Amino acid sequence: MRLISNICCGAILLIFHISANAQTSSEISKHTLKGKIIRSFTVHHDNDKMMLVGLKGQPGEGKIQISHDAGVSWNVLNDDKTLCETCEDVQSVLFVSTDIILAGTWKNGLFISTNGGKKFDQVKKFPALDVRSLVLSPSGAIFAATTTHGIQTSDDNGKSWSSTHKESLNKDLSSWKIAMPPNAHNILYAMTFNKGLMKSMDGGKTWKQAIYEEGVMIWDIGFINNEQYAVGSSKTENYLFHSYLGDKKWKKYKLNMNGSINALNIANTFIDYELMLGTWKNGLQTTYAIEYSNDGYRCVEIIKDDTIGVADIWSNKEYVYNFSWGDGVKMLKRDLDCEIIIPSIATEDCKSEPCFEIYANCEVDYWNFKLYNRWGEFFMKDSTGIESTNKYINNLQNFKEAGQYIYWLKTSFENNVDTVSVKGFITVDF
Repeated sequence: MRLISNICCGAILLIFHISANAQTSSEISKHTLKGKIIRSFTVHHDNDKMMLVGLKGQPGEGKIQISHDAGVSWNVLNDDKTLCETCEDVQSVLFVSTDIILAGTWKNGLFISTNGGKKFDQVKKFPALDVRSLVLSPSGAIFAATTTHGIQTSDDNGKSWSSTHKESLNKDLSSWKIAMPPNAHNILYAMTFNKGLMKSMDGGKTWKQAIYEEGVMIWDIGFINNEQYAVGSSKTENYLFHSYLGDKKWKKYKLNMNGSINALNIANTFIDYELMLGTWKNGLQTTYAIEYSNDGYRCVEIIKDDTIGVADIWSNKEYVYNFSWGDGVKMLKRDLDCEIIIPSIATEDCKSEPCFEIYANCEVDYWNFKLYNRWGEFFMKDSTGIESTNKYINNLQNFKEAGQYIYWLKTSFENNVDTVSVKGFITVDF
């Protein structure tokens, strides 16, 4: 068990980390669309139960499938048909809204549906035939990455498009993927084929290089809190790049992993995060990759989960989704560590300080909470559970005087034979 202190809303939180199990299991909990190449995916911005995947196959097999239950079941859109007779690779998909869906293809341009995917039509005036990536800004603007016409944008839900930049930048901005930091309206990152990681602060009008190394392709980027990570590879090495928002300085580290990297997802844990790394031929690999030491950030052990190529990765609290290059969608159940937070302040003023709330991220099997006053005299005992303890302490009328109270907690989590025994103090402030 390790004890961590953190400052939140003016109160000190004591975080007890109870186990050291890996956050992601190699067990596939659900496996759908078996045998399919999942070329692209997207999740609805207002409903993460709704997902789209674009398929790759032979000419006439470029289809889009939708899930309304977070990937458990799928249905083919466009009246169960391919987007066009020669469509073979749906490289990008996007929910503009529940009704408006965009799909970018290889060789066949951009398609749009305005009725929730029942029918798709080609966007006739879209300038490029190779559409690699689509993103939606919180402002409502849509951006599309192409290999021939740089970055295109639309402000009318995908009906009409124009270039964000001068025509002379088309070749420099030939892009594999584009991304926006959370809640950013105009900040764009482009993972280009020739110029490394490019960044725009003005919605794609002007660009500068954020990361560039000869012979290194930047494949993906991820954002967490005020940090950002990018992954790239040369012919022989894989690399992780780390920076803080603002890109003043990127640090580079080698990744000791199997295969050549092509995708990144940052999966939140209870008090931390881990990196999910996709490869072209060696499956999904994961690591608690970033640990802080005297030498700075470093990569630690990488755990290999399967041997199927990865097209992309996404995660929520329950699963990591491996959108695989050849064997459908694999959902890996996340085996979360069991942890508990015990605030150190109880106050009646919930506006300036948080109300007292002990919180655990796993079901509690056994609970014995005792409280003593400053002289060590027994004050209260609760063996019912977290909810009743919180209710008692939040009712400050139960306390005759303010000050420090010592607690002693013995608890255990379901399916965990270890009993946790911790002591600390709570400051009661009327």
